[in-house]
Order: sequence, then structure tokens, then C-alpha cells
Amino acid sequence: YKNTFEHFPFPISIWEFVDSDFRLVNINNAAMKDFQYLNNNHIGLLASEYWKDNEDNLAFLKECLDHKETKTIEKLFVDPQDGKEKLISKTAGYLPPNLVQLQMVDITEQRNAQHALLEQKLVFEAMFNAIPDGIVITNTQREIQLVNKGMFQTFGYTEKELLGKTNQLLYSDQQNFESTGEKIFKESARPTENDYLTHYKHKNGEVFPGETYGTKLYNNNGEWIGNIGIIKNVSERLQFI
Repeated sequence: YKNTFEHFPFPISIWEFVDSDFRLVNINNAAMKDFQYLNNNHIGLLASEYWKDNEDNLAFLKECLDHKETKTIEKLFVDPQDGKEKLISKTAGYLPPNLVQLQMVDITEQRNAQHALLEQKLVFEAMFNAIPDGIVITNTQREIQLVNKGMFQTFGYTEKELLGKTNQLLYSDQQNFESTGEKIFKESARPTENDYLTHYKHKNGEVFPGETYGTKLYNNNGEWIGNIGIIKNVSERLQFI
């Protein structure tokens, strides 16, 4: 345990409850290198002295001890060395009979990365749904996994009506569905960069010509994971040809 404690990658400090306060009794190597700026000279230091400007930490330790259970919270913290605001995840674990193990981890970069991914997701969704043509993404069995709002404009179906269904219901007939699968969406089908024209069926039963870009989707390992189709109703355009 001692070796694991000392070399654990996250900073850990052990606090002993004494006379309504907590006294630092041990720290691991990581705690000497992080934003807490602890070292062995602090052993014996009272929590009320160490956190004299932040009584919440003392209350956090006491809550863990009183309930004899692990507690986790996230708090913003201003690093006194560089003045930068950081998001800290604090986990306090009860150690019988009167000890609390405190782990404090800087999760600022992790949270920033999560926010960046969320922003990218929102941008993608906005672009995805701003395209007026219907976009449908299926798995390898041609079961619909994702559609944009353009699918409602093009086919009249809501997202709820399409998800999980095979895209056969979008085609004018079984033959069209099967022939497109053989040419474009079968695993052995050769990829194509050309659009193609086929006939689809609107929810109201109307059959219409659809200019389609369809291709297979692959993951980072080159494994086939599904298909994407982008469909434009070209009825009006063909009327003038």
C-alpha cells in the first residue's frame, strides 16, 4: 500500500481529525508537485491553518468523516502562483477510525476539451440540419441511425418515425432498394464519387426522382461501419428537361 500511495499519479493527502480540526499526517509524491504546493514540512499542519481562506475544504473533510462515506465535488480554484482559475475535482474518502484521504485533481484541461467537443458537436448539428437535402446515415444492415431535418422536408417522416427502421421504406419499391444496395451499399460494392438517380416514395405515397450521393462509412481502422446518403428531390428540375 505504501508504495502504491507514494507513486499514485494523482495528489493524495491524509488528514487526521483532532479537536474539531484536521491535521495533515501524510502526502504522496504527486501532492508535492501539484497546485497544492504541499511538502513534508507541512506534516502536522492543521487544515484550518492551511485553508484559512477557504473553510469549505475543512467542512468537506468533516462531512466525509461524519457520514463515513466517499464524497466528490468540483470547485473553481485560483492558483496563487500564476493567478489562473482552475477547476478542481475533490474526492474525500473515509479511513477508520478518524482519517480522511483527500484527492484533489486539476481537471481544467479535461473540462476544456469536453467543452470544445460539445461546441464542435453543436456546430456539426447546426450545419447538418441546415442542409435542405435529406441526409440519412445507416448501419451496415441499412438500418437508419441518424437523419437531418431535411429528411422531413424531403420525405415527410419525422426523426422518430425513421430511426431504427431500414431505409427500404424510403424507396419507391423493393427492386429499387435491392439494386441500390447491390451497386452502392453492399460490403463488396466499389466506392463511387458519382451521384445517381433513383426513385423514392414520400410518406404521402408520392413517388419522386431523387438525385443521390451515397457511399460507405469506415472507422479509423478501415472497418465498414455503415452508409450515408444525401438525397435531393429533383422532380421540378426534370420537368424542364
